[in-house]
Amino acid sequence: MIRVKYALLLFTLMFQGVTFLSCQKSRVSQSQADSSAVCQDTIGGKDSTMVDSTKFEAVPLKADVYFNDFIYSFTSNPHYQMERIAFPLVYEKNGKQTMITRSQWRYNRLYTRDEYYTVFFDKESSLDLEKSQEVSEVTIEYLDMISEVVKNYYFSRLKGQWMLRKIWEEHIDDYYDRDFVLFFERFVSDSIYQAAHLVSNIEISMADPDDEFETLSGTIEAEQWFSFRPELPQDRFYNVNYGQKVENKKHRMVALEGSSNGFLSLLFFRYHEEKGWLMYKLKS
Repeated sequence: MIRVKYALLLFTLMFQGVTFLSCQKSRVSQSQADSSAVCQDTIGGKDSTMVDSTKFEAVPLKADVYFNDFIYSFTSNPHYQMERIAFPLVYEKNGKQTMITRSQWRYNRLYTRDEYYTVFFDKESSLDLEKSQEVSEVTIEYLDMISEVVKNYYFSRLKGQWMLRKIWEEHIDDYYDRDFVLFFERFVSDSIYQAAHLVSNIEISMADPDDEFETLSGTIEAEQWFSFRPELPQDRFYNVNYGQKVENKKHRMVALEGSSNGFLSLLFFRYHEEKGWLMYKLKS
C-alpha cells in the first residue's frame, strides 16, 4: 500500500488538465493558400497576430546554449521569433515546396501555449538530451490525430544561433513511430481499451513534497488507476525530437512536461507479445 500523503498527492493529478491547441483558418487568396498554410496551424484567438518585422528586441545570448531556453524565447517573444526564422522559409506539403515570406508569417507559440505537452522517448536516459549542449538539430513534431497529419518544425543551430529553417507535413501513416502513437491515441481516448492495457500492479514513484531528498514509491492495482491517473491529452500531441532514437521496439516512455512550471510526469509502457502495449509505471 502506498502512504497516505502519497495517495492524496497523486489524487490531485486527476484534476490537472492538458488543453490542446485548436486551429483557426485564415481567409487567403488561392495564390496564397499553400504558402500561408503555416498560419492555419496550432495558433488561434489573441495569439494569431501579425508581427511588425521592423521592430526587434535584443536577442538574449544565453538562449542559444540549450534548445529549451531558445524555444522559450522563440515562442514568448514575437520579435525574437521573426529574427530567428530563415526567410523565405521552406514549407513542404504533399511533395510540393513553397516559400513563406516574412510578411506572411504569423506568430506561433507552438506547444508553449498550453500548460503541458507530450514528448515521446524509448528510454528514460534520453531525457538528458533536453539538457545537452551537444544537440544542434531539433524537430518539433505536431501530431494532429483528427486530420492524421504530422507537421514538422525543423530547427538547427549554426554559427551559435538557433533558427527555424523548414516546415514540412506528412501523413500519420508515414510517421516513424506510427504504431505506438496510434496505440497511445486510443489508450487516452478509450477508457475500456485503457483498462485492458494496464499491468495488474502499477509502479508509482515521486518526490516527497515534504523532503526533496526522499522519494515516495509503491504500487497500485490496475483498478485504482482511474482514481490516480493524471489528465491525459487527446486528439493532438507534440513530440520534441532532440535526436532520440527509437531503437527499443518494446519500450516507450511518454513525458508530460510543463511549458514553464517545471512539471514532469512520466508514463512507462512495455510491449507484450500477446496483449500489446501495457502501461506499467508512473513517475513524477
